[in-house]
Amino acid sequence: MNPRIKNWLQAFGFLLVIYATIPLGRPVADFLKERIPFNKCVNAAYILVVSGVFIFLLRKFRVKKISTYFLLSILLGIYMYFVAHIRIPIEKIHFIEYGLLSFLIFRALKVDMPAYVAYIAALVLTGAFGWIEEGLQSLIPGRYYDHRDIIFNSIGGLLGILVVYCIRREIKK
Repeated sequence: MNPRIKNWLQAFGFLLVIYATIPLGRPVADFLKERIPFNKCVNAAYILVVSGVFIFLLRKFRVKKISTYFLLSILLGIYMYFVAHIRIPIEKIHFIEYGLLSFLIFRALKVDMPAYVAYIAALVLTGAFGWIEEGLQSLIPGRYYDHRDIIFNSIGGLLGILVVYCIRREIKK
């Protein structure tokens, strides 16, 4: 399959998964809150996923540059800051999902443009898709439009793009 088509299918497929969960997120969260220590479970899952991704990246790309370790450590610290300071557990998930979305969009754009343009375009598109998600969410009974979520989506996208930048910087010859 053509890399352009494959990459865009993956990006839009993941975006559709995000959009498909809009009507399900709150009822599932409410159900789980009644049965388990939901906040603690979300925090633990968040920490495991983010730490696991960082460990995977360090091992897969055999990071050797001290500056890459330093930048990735700062990004990991930022991710962990948000897990500690955001009160609503569902909002923490935005950082992971929109970070991944920004990577998938970057990868699709990189097929047709220079990396520096793809970084910016991926960030803009990720923010736009997060804004659209909030608009769609306002159409669901019991859900509402929240500017903070747009900011969280955009920050998640920015963090994802920065992780991509660090890794690409490491693997450049």
